[in-house]
Amino acid sequence: MQRPPKVPTPLDKILCQANPAAPWRWALLVYFVVLTTLTHWPQMDVLGPGHTSPDKMVHFLSFGLLASLFERSRILPRGWMVFVVVCIWTPFDEWSQQWFANSRTNSIEDVVSGWLGIVAAGVVTLLLRPSHTGDSRWQRAIDSIDAIAAPRGGGLVAAAAAVIVTAAAFPILFGGLWAGLGWSMSTPSALLAIAIGLIVAAPLTRRAWRRVGGPRWPSPPRAAWMLIWLWIVIGWVIGYTLVTCGLEGLMTPAILFGGFIGYAQVIRIGWKRSEVASHG
Repeated sequence: MQRPPKVPTPLDKILCQANPAAPWRWALLVYFVVLTTLTHWPQMDVLGPGHTSPDKMVHFLSFGLLASLFERSRILPRGWMVFVVVCIWTPFDEWSQQWFANSRTNSIEDVVSGWLGIVAAGVVTLLLRPSHTGDSRWQRAIDSIDAIAAPRGGGLVAAAAAVIVTAAAFPILFGGLWAGLGWSMSTPSALLAIAIGLIVAAPLTRRAWRRVGGPRWPSPPRAAWMLIWLWIVIGWVIGYTLVTCGLEGLMTPAILFGGFIGYAQVIRIGWKRSEVASHG
């Protein structure tokens, strides 16, 4: 008996109409220019004297995102090459700042923070890679990420909303804690601002996901969530070791390093469980 022809889904139509890598390449170009400009801009004491900037956490997230955008752009033939290139670029970016801004100094802590973000991005990318080639719900979920990044996919609107809300929430949170309680908490304020931005952008992301016909993400077993706490502890140990070695300010990047890897492991377990169930 002959199978009926497959009805194209919105995801199939979007991926057939455009190069999936094109939006990522534009995003990489814009992000690289903005990031490099900001890292080479004369250093400013934005928070005021006496306040510690969350720059180590920012380096972790910024260079991790740079590596992720580079990987999705498919410019290099092998994904692992991307992370090697960005790891090489990170110390050069830090070293070259002195050419453009006399107020900036080289910091090994900034470089290590960036490396932690790049390694975390690489491990997360590896963990989220489908375990089997071919058409599957897992592979279609990865393809859906390309689809929502495409023109009219909705991903750009969600990303813009997250950035704008985060940028607006940080000074409100930091200023409120300082003015009301006398607490100078730049890193917690930044993390909370990012969380608020992601929460606000979540409905837009869900709508974009449904628009492209993205598959439903599976629910991992409850026991798998303990992996996040395990990796957070591992991250804390890494951070404690780095701080003991004289690299100050790396505790938060190290904990985030562990949290990202743990969460990616949980998602992978959920997808593998889903694949076993669908083939069983």
